[in-house]
Amino acid sequence: MRIKIFQLKTVITFVFILSCVIVNAQRNRPRCNIEGAVMMYSQYDTVVPDETYKTRSSRYLYVKAPGHVPKFEIMDGEYSNILMEDITIKLNEAPKRVDNLNLAVSQVRIDIGDGAMLLRSFKKLGDMRSKKVDKSDYTSVEPLTVESASNLESGLYSFLLEQQYIDSVIPFFYDRSNMLDLTVEISKAKIHSLVTGLYFSLSLEGVFKVTDYSGKEIFTQAFNKEGEILPVRFYLQNSYYLSSYEVSNGSKGAFLWNHTLERAFLDMYSSSEFLSFIENRKNAFQEKDRLPIVRVSKPLKSATNASDALKSIVTVEGEKGHGSGCVISDDGYIVTNYHVLGGNPDSLHVVSHDGKKFKVKVERVDEIFDLALLKIEETSSLKGVSLTESPSPKLGDFAYVIGTPADTFLGQTVTRGIFSAIRDVDGKRIYQTDAVVNPGNSGGGLFNANFNLVGIVASKGIGNVVEGLGFAIPTNYVFQRLRITY
Repeated sequence: MRIKIFQLKTVITFVFILSCVIVNAQRNRPRCNIEGAVMMYSQYDTVVPDETYKTRSSRYLYVKAPGHVPKFEIMDGEYSNILMEDITIKLNEAPKRVDNLNLAVSQVRIDIGDGAMLLRSFKKLGDMRSKKVDKSDYTSVEPLTVESASNLESGLYSFLLEQQYIDSVIPFFYDRSNMLDLTVEISKAKIHSLVTGLYFSLSLEGVFKVTDYSGKEIFTQAFNKEGEILPVRFYLQNSYYLSSYEVSNGSKGAFLWNHTLERAFLDMYSSSEFLSFIENRKNAFQEKDRLPIVRVSKPLKSATNASDALKSIVTVEGEKGHGSGCVISDDGYIVTNYHVLGGNPDSLHVVSHDGKKFKVKVERVDEIFDLALLKIEETSSLKGVSLTESPSPKLGDFAYVIGTPADTFLGQTVTRGIFSAIRDVDGKRIYQTDAVVNPGNSGGGLFNANFNLVGIVASKGIGNVVEGLGFAIPTNYVFQRLRITY
């Protein structure tokens, strides 16, 4: 019995001493040194800075950190026999977000014609890195299907969210002038692969197009981007091999397309051309405060009822849809929303209450307050309604909305409600009403009980259970922002 107790004590002492030695060795081992990184992935392990893992089985690393460009490091050659803890990887900082700009992904279009999808296989990874080939070394493969574009849209959107280039939550009231849409058109692709199918890289050519919230194209930039060499095993957990066909048709190689597109976007976002465009756009907004005053003819007669008021409301039609507008003078000036213009002012015309069509010209716009001033180019008999500069309406008073909801057939529709609230948001006053507002009412008139024009209808709250939330821009902003007077 005494012998057994002695043996047990001996075992416990030995285990204790051994554990102390191991702990001390762990403390003295070099730590994983990754500048700016918060997480690193290998083929089999996850490594967090200040923790130590010993592995010789990993062939590559993937390092990512907020505000930095993710990076792959292939563990062959000089790295093949080095412990991961001894490797220093420096991540490049991603371009900083420009002011409060929200650049949302609108669409990714794939328009790769015959002969524009090329493939080149390499026997060695070193040859694949150098890419010392000429055009004759490539073979043509089947173009990527259009259906695969939706995967690229969602992938690029997730990347922009991760890098905080767009807000994850858009407030109910937001500055539309900072909301831009990004369209990507891909026209050519080159696939480089190792013959074993273990590694791939992808080169993409195309163009980025930026539009504002009215649909107007305001910036374009071509791109030709070569992506990093990526290991298939990292993305496809149950497969070491990926065929060139699976890459070209996007069935399993979507990660290659996403990776290269992300790098192309970062190049565009940090380019001097894009940054200059943003700065010039900001300066253009400020220049509008110095535009000369436009004097318009004040209507001789005021509206006293809905029948009179609707004669001063027109339907504004463009190539992308329609909205409404308010005739504010007897010499053909019309106020509407900027977003109603639809990006192509040359296609605009208005339709009066009696069905007559008139060509209009855009005189000036204000993207920040979503306003636009139009002018009928020919003589017309349209009668205007005066913009009201009187104090704000009282809550609970009757409110009338007149415009063209849903369809051009429904021109000059009148709905009635009350003034529900007067809100101040980011220094802007907004009228809220429960009078029915629908798509197409934008740019139409909000009238008080005496049928004075007090607001320009701009938007509505939408949702499965949202009703009775219409919003209008007070008419005093029309004078201030569009620089007009009677």
